[in-house]
Amino acid sequence: MFSSEASPTSEKEAGDDFVEGTSVSGDEKVEPVEGKEEPSLKADSKQAAKEEQEREALSKAIGKLEVLIAEKESQLVELKERALATKAELESVRARLQREADNTKRYAVQEFAKALLDVGDNLGRALMCVPADVRKELLTDDTETGKHLRSLVEGLILTERDLMKVLKKFGVQKFEPVGEQFDPNAHLALFAVPDPSKEAGTVAMVAKVGYMLHDRVLRPAEVGVVKGDE
Repeated sequence: MFSSEASPTSEKEAGDDFVEGTSVSGDEKVEPVEGKEEPSLKADSKQAAKEEQEREALSKAIGKLEVLIAEKESQLVELKERALATKAELESVRARLQREADNTKRYAVQEFAKALLDVGDNLGRALMCVPADVRKELLTDDTETGKHLRSLVEGLILTERDLMKVLKKFGVQKFEPVGEQFDPNAHLALFAVPDPSKEAGTVAMVAKVGYMLHDRVLRPAEVGVVKGDE
């Protein structure tokens, strides 16, 4: 015969089975066991930490790149400034060399022209030896001697004229500053001339004509200057 009463052991085992395996139905909620986290929360936390680390690493990398870019930009600005300075210096050197070349070409005949001035002076002195009234007489003197002297004077005049043309062609000009204010850069004062009728400091007479080579004094004029009242 079977007994209708359950044994205490069976009831206990059934009770244990109920606690461990029974699922809750209805509105009842299962409370998680204290001290344990769900696997999904742990995974989210790890992912968030990983992303935070990646953001920090990316931020550091961006910061380094920004510093590097700033350095390169500064170097670029410096290089541009150097390039501009070098260009300006080269242009200055080129302009200076061009000026020197132009001056060399412009004043290349300076020493040669200066040597020819003595020839011009000698021709002038030779003509001064024949006074103007004597030259007039030679024009009508049909004697053999008169003809020779006339040809000689005319030859001197033509030679001096041609010499001045050649000098002028190369930029050499004669100047006689009578009546001009004395200029120590272009005139050489040899003596003082007492002349109350003229302004003191002006050139009263020219002992030796001067010459210019373009804008340079090739030879100063030797002059006598009116002295002031004492």
